[in-house]
Amino acid sequence: MKRNPSLTLTLLALLALAFGACTGRQGDKAATPAERQRMEGEAEVNPMVEQLDQEPDAAFRATLVEQRDDSLVLRNTETGQTLVLGYIEAEMGGQMKGSLTKGNEYSIFPAMATKSVTMAINVSELRGQWFYDMQQHRGMRFEPHGAISSINPKDISFREWKLLNGRLYIYYLTLDMVAPDRNEYLVQPAEIISLSKDRLQLEFLGKAYNCQRMQKAIKMKF
Repeated sequence: MKRNPSLTLTLLALLALAFGACTGRQGDKAATPAERQRMEGEAEVNPMVEQLDQEPDAAFRATLVEQRDDSLVLRNTETGQTLVLGYIEAEMGGQMKGSLTKGNEYSIFPAMATKSVTMAINVSELRGQWFYDMQQHRGMRFEPHGAISSINPKDISFREWKLLNGRLYIYYLTLDMVAPDRNEYLVQPAEIISLSKDRLQLEFLGKAYNCQRMQKAIKMKF
């Protein structure tokens, strides 16, 4: 039986096309996660996020039960234990952030050896809506469970806040970043210069945020 040369060439061409298509699909699957991430324009994983997640926190949350002349009576929010810690040295050193208000919640970084407060942050006063640019209606909102949202952001978008060992950390993105996963966020420490019921002075990324509390949303005029 004689073979048809044309038919043979056609079959060979079809096999070559099929092999090329399979090779191309396998090449796509062989791309590494980092390569796929770059192709999609996503941010890289930030190791500092995991590092902060794993770092033990020596501070604790507590409610202020009573203020005495040189000490605070605090109730640990998690355990219910009552502690009496001195605070005068911390107050003189500017490490008492926020007012001392009975019933408010605080993040307390203690020095247990001396039964005193090293740093205290009034979390009840930190939470809420703050505006640092009233003309452009720019601000931020500290949510109760660690979320922080930007209001009319100019250059960065706030995502999370965390108090760890007496220090405030803010997780954020630049406005041009694509970072759908939390471990891709940028994170840097922020310094609370002063805090009260109505005012918050914060330094973050070399910028001073002088904030005023707003109970209601500002109505935009167009």
